[in-house]
Amino acid sequence: MSDQQINSHHQPSTPKSSLRKRKRQMSGVQTPDPAHVADDEQTLRGSSRAAEELLYRNALGPIPLLGSSSSTSAGSNAARSTRSRSPVKRMSDLRFSDIPVEMHSFGNREYPTPSKMLDLCRDLRRIGDGFGVIPHYMKECMETVKLEVDFYDMNFAAATRNQSVPGSLDIDIAWHTMLDILDSASECLEKSYSESAWNSDVHSRVLRFALSGYGKAQGVWFRDITTASIHDPSLLPTIAATSSILQSKMVDYALVLEPQRPFEARIIETLRREGKPSINQTNAEYARFAPIAVSIETKRAAIDETAANVQLSMWVAAHMARLRQLAAAANTNEDPPGLPAIIVQGHDWKFTLAYAYNRERTVVLKDILIGATNSMMGLFRLIAGLRRLARWVDEEYRVWFDKNALNAS
Repeated sequence: MSDQQINSHHQPSTPKSSLRKRKRQMSGVQTPDPAHVADDEQTLRGSSRAAEELLYRNALGPIPLLGSSSSTSAGSNAARSTRSRSPVKRMSDLRFSDIPVEMHSFGNREYPTPSKMLDLCRDLRRIGDGFGVIPHYMKECMETVKLEVDFYDMNFAAATRNQSVPGSLDIDIAWHTMLDILDSASECLEKSYSESAWNSDVHSRVLRFALSGYGKAQGVWFRDITTASIHDPSLLPTIAATSSILQSKMVDYALVLEPQRPFEARIIETLRREGKPSINQTNAEYARFAPIAVSIETKRAAIDETAANVQLSMWVAAHMARLRQLAAAANTNEDPPGLPAIIVQGHDWKFTLAYAYNRERTVVLKDILIGATNSMMGLFRLIAGLRRLARWVDEEYRVWFDKNALNAS
């Protein structure tokens, strides 16, 4: 995705009749005009990256070609393509699919949090409440800065024996990087910038800042997958009553397992045996060999949250179906313990969790607010929450994936 902001110049008014005609012709899609990138972006990329990594290092045969498929798969897809596509507008529509997708709140007694995901959810709740989210060596710096919000001892992580205090210049660079992210987020909201502007000016920078230390060192990184689509219609839920394919939806980012050797070699060997071009539910070239672990859907603050819920639910349902394909080929047939996801709406980043309930339906639990980009405290919580998710990807999801998705015989 381009690092461009949306031109906020006032547009001349258009007669209502012209607007209605344009909506019919263009389905309401308007291409934004590019504006220049912030002057300090290039400077931040170089000078602050080392500080960013330091700040949070102690916190929590040939491969099948794109478009190729077996005759069986091609026949199945051809049959499906003749069916009418039915756009999904509400979560309740997904209850009529062959494998129903339902959304509930955390704490629902009928659909409790899976036991293997309890530790992660508890930690994210504590992080959302502000416990231990600021590195201890930042305490002296924080006490000298005048902010509108007070910080308390509970907000600081415990000091560790191997934790060295970085130089004042490094802390200063990191601090001002965070301030700049907050300023960009405020500007995006106040000037009603587009979703793509939010992504380039705020969301991408937050993810890079959070993962540049622990995450990247452990082989966990993020991908901008805004242009990725679900390549195989058989992965999408279908409405059993009408046999119509539910409309494919997309998300914006994903936390992935970086394909490092020999991990990448096992992925390629699995795809060779399976006869499929991608380890994920998308054929996007930049994600073919990087297993998706956490999906992130972003929306502007003014956008209806229902659209984000439906979009994310469709994506994770296809993700679950793809992992089941891999587990079946590996003869384990074990579902993942859960698929974490995040819905970003304006400043707020909310954690959701999808899992297979008795293999008969996909349940999506929401919401745990893990952080926000409208305050320094909210940003500290967000960084800590993303790093906790990265640790789960590295320590737990990697183990499940290696055993159940790459163990094909």
